[in-house]
Order: sequence, then C-alpha cells, then structure tokens
Amino acid sequence: MARIDELKTICDEKKLVLIEDACQSLGASYEGKCAGTFGHAGCFSFDPVKTVTCGEGGRLSTSDQKIYFQTQAYADHGHDHIGPDRGLEEHPFLGMNYRISEMNAAVGLAQLRKLDAILCTQRAHKQILKQALCQFSIYVPVDTG
Repeated sequence: MARIDELKTICDEKKLVLIEDACQSLGASYEGKCAGTFGHAGCFSFDPVKTVTCGEGGRLSTSDQKIYFQTQAYADHGHDHIGPDRGLEEHPFLGMNYRISEMNAAVGLAQLRKLDAILCTQRAHKQILKQALCQFSIYVPVDTG
C-alpha cells in the first residue's frame, strides 16, 4: 500500500477529500487497518484480474452518509431508495445503471468467502517470485553519461 497515513495527513490539513483506489488491494492492510478505510471512501474492483472477481463490478466503502446516499443513488438511475415502492421513489439527480447482476453478486460472495485462501496463495507465489528474482538477478550498469 501507499504511505496512506501521510496522504491522509495532507488531506486532513488541506481539507481535501481522500478517495482510495484500493482496486488491487482487497485484503491488504496497513498498521492493522484495511485498505479502502483510511479516506472518505475506498473503491474496489471485481474485474477478472483482481484479487477477487465476479466477472465485473466493484464496491465503494464509506462511513460518510452523504457519500453513501449519492453513490448508491447514482449507481441505480438516481433512485433515492426511500420507501417500499421503487416506482414511487424520488430521483434527486440523474444516475446511471451500474448495478451488479444477481449472478455476478453471487459469484462475488462465494469468492469473498475464499479471500483468506486466495491471499495465502498470492503471498506464497510472491515469495517464490522474490526468491527467483534474487537468485537470478543480473547487475546491469546504468549509463549516466
């Protein structure tokens, strides 16, 4: 992970919104805190090359009620999701259709249940690659002239 504590300090001092791009970081942590939870919002991707996939889709994490309301409404045609009748809901602004399908969501939930095992495998592969790189590294001088 980036030095997120330093980035957060800068954002706090300058009163900037910190949105974490944690798309490749599902399961990562820094000083005991999960990636995507340091800023005002964290974004995760479930694209086929990410840690957990369900074909497509993503997730936004936030503890800010205003950000939550705006993003969940925007992702579903601008619906405010207030009340039991979707047809009678307000549309406080225009939105898009970024809802994940039930099939993709089911695959994603099954993948999330395996997150610890997936991370264990990734960490083992990382160690193998690091050892191989160290064993076969070749010094190539840099031309500074």
